[in-house]
Amino acid sequence: MKKYNLYLLLLIVILSSCSDFLEESSQDLMIPKSVKDYKELLFGEILKNGEVLHPYLEYMTDDVKDQCYYGTNPGVISNDFRESVWAYYTWQANPEVGKLNEFTADNAWVSYFHKILMTNIILDNLPKMTGTDIERQDLAGEAYFMRAFSYFMLANLYGQPYHPATADQDLCVPVNNEISLSDKMMRASY
Repeated sequence: MKKYNLYLLLLIVILSSCSDFLEESSQDLMIPKSVKDYKELLFGEILKNGEVLHPYLEYMTDDVKDQCYYGTNPGVISNDFRESVWAYYTWQANPEVGKLNEFTADNAWVSYFHKILMTNIILDNLPKMTGTDIERQDLAGEAYFMRAFSYFMLANLYGQPYHPATADQDLCVPVNNEISLSDKMMRASY
């Protein structure tokens, strides 16, 4: 009988010690808590190095002849480096459709609103972060700048051109004050 009690006790100890071992945890999940963690989020999600959102902007100016060094590959039809953005620098009605009827997506809208969402999350969590006041102010300044720059680029890329006669009625890009994914953006009327 003692032998069975010993086995039972040993079985209970073994099964109770496995609860932490079997608990699921993500290997790449990080919940930011400090200013340093949020600064890494800012650099990783917002300031992506090498991200070219609108390579076509220079091609829409009179500098188009000088842009062969931009890093684009020669085209399929000719040896012209500008062929991939032909529809932009020739001011076509639908610039996303190229010479060979291929579609090139414009990722600037989605990317800039993603940057705005990330800055909203950082600014919302600013009081809860651990760190000094100077570090928090530094992070807040960087986040406010990136949000303003993103709206500036969105307004210049997708907003109506300024006309004094219709300036009070023309709408610009939607303003996103949300800190989660939702469709509750409102159009800016100012």
